[in-house]
Amino acid sequence: MRIKTLVSDVMRQTIETVSAGATVRTCAERLRDADVGSLVITRDGDPVGIVTKSDLVSLIADGADLTTQTADSFMSSPVVTVDRSRSVEHAASLLREEDIEQLVVTEGEALVGVLSVTELSYYLPRFQYETTVETGKDWEYAYEDRESQGLSVGDVVRFSQRLTEAEVEEFASLSGDTNPLHLDDAYAEQTRFGGRIVHGALVSSVISAALAKLPGLVIYLNQNLSFRGPVHLGDHVTAVCEVMDRVGERRYRLQTEVFDDDEELVISGEAVVLVDEAPAVER
Repeated sequence: MRIKTLVSDVMRQTIETVSAGATVRTCAERLRDADVGSLVITRDGDPVGIVTKSDLVSLIADGADLTTQTADSFMSSPVVTVDRSRSVEHAASLLREEDIEQLVVTEGEALVGVLSVTELSYYLPRFQYETTVETGKDWEYAYEDRESQGLSVGDVVRFSQRLTEAEVEEFASLSGDTNPLHLDDAYAEQTRFGGRIVHGALVSSVISAALAKLPGLVIYLNQNLSFRGPVHLGDHVTAVCEVMDRVGERRYRLQTEVFDDDEELVISGEAVVLVDEAPAVER
C-alpha cells in the first residue's frame, strides 16, 4: 500500500516575510541573514507575492536602484499556495502548472512554511526527470521519463479525466450495465453511497488510457484491480502507473492506481504489458 508523503513532511518551516514596501537592499539583507531562498511579501499582513534569490540577482544585474525600488515592483504575484495536508505529488503538479519554483504552505489562513523544487526533489527523485505533458478538452496526460531511450523501470505515466453524467450514461448503453446505482438518482440516494456513482469498469478505463500513452505499441497482458472507494458523477480521477519491473523480453510489470479529486485511492492493482515497437505510419 502506498504511504502518502505530505507537504508538511517536506516543507521548510522557516518562513521569512517582508512588507511590500521593503527596498531591494532590505530584501537582499533578509535573504542573506536568514539564509533562505525566498521571501514572502506581505501587505497589511496578507501574502501578496514572493521574491527569490534569483529574482534579486536578475534585478541587480539589470541595474536596479537598491535603495528606492521596492519589493512590490518585482515580486512574483499572486502567491501560489498549497495546504500542508496535500500530497507532494499535488505540490509537484502545482509547481509545473504554474511554472514556478516556490510554493507558500498554508494551514487554514496561516502561513506555515515554504516548499521549493529543491526540497521536493529529495522526496520525488523522478521530479527531476524529463516530463512530457499533453492536455485535451477534458483530460491531461504526463509521462515522467527516467531515461531518455524507451521504457524503463521508474518511468511514471499519469492520465487524468473528469467522468461526467453523459459518459456514465453512454457507458451503460455500450456495456449493457444499467444498474440503477449508476443511472437513477432516487434509487442511488437510498444506497450507502448517497447518490449515483461511476461504473467501476469506467473508472478503471483511465488506467488503460494512461498505459496507451507509454512509448511504443502497448498490449495488455494482465490486470488485477481492487476497488477501494466510489467515484461520483463529475469527479476528476487520475491514473498513476509506474513501471516496477521488466519481467521478460519487452514485458513490464506496473503498479496501477487511480486517485479521486481528494487524492483518495479509489483503485489499486498491477498490470503486465507487452511493448512492441510502434509501426511507422505516414500522416
